[in-house]
Amino acid sequence: MYDQPTARELIDAVQGFLRDEVSPTLSGRLAFHARVAVNVLETVKRELELGPGAVAGEGARLAALLGREFQAGERSVEKAAIGRRASEVEVDLLAMLVAPGGQPLV
Repeated sequence: MYDQPTARELIDAVQGFLRDEVSPTLSGRLAFHARVAVNVLETVKRELELGPGAVAGEGARLAALLGREFQAGERSVEKAAIGRRASEVEVDLLAMLVAPGGQPLV
């Protein structure tokens, strides 16, 4: 009986095929898209390997930052709120870099 290949083995096989067999025959836009596809597959491998630990770590960091525990669904809402607040701070900082009369200070 044959063992099923793991997700990582399948991704490695597709990456190798794209990188070693397909990419050398391409040029221009298609060669670029083949390189992007290889990089996307590398990202998928990282997500598969690090995903569960990364999610747990993210939850712990968010709890430490905000002083309370969050359920999985709450995390994305809270992260979005933090992102909005960060954007507001960036706008405020940019406004401080402009002198009265609209002339940039830097």
